[in-house]
Amino acid sequence: MKTRDNIFLDQFHLQGVPPAPAGEQKGKVCFTIDVNGILNVSAELVSTGYKKSIIIVESGKLSKDDIEKMLKNVVM
Repeated sequence: MKTRDNIFLDQFHLQGVPPAPAGEQKGKVCFTIDVNGILNVSAELVSTGYKKSIIIVESGKLSKDDIEKMLKNVVM
């Protein structure tokens, strides 16, 4: 898959990141998608425990068949 094949779904910002030297802040990001094509994205700043998440229900451009094909091609 190429970046040109990507579909913009949504965005959110994890704010409140305290200043630190480059590479010292650690974050955890988790993406899950269910059988209905609902995407859950969560992010956590490890140093502060600050968490934020977003649920993306409608992709607009993808059919259920498209989503199923993408899920079958996911490398675990």
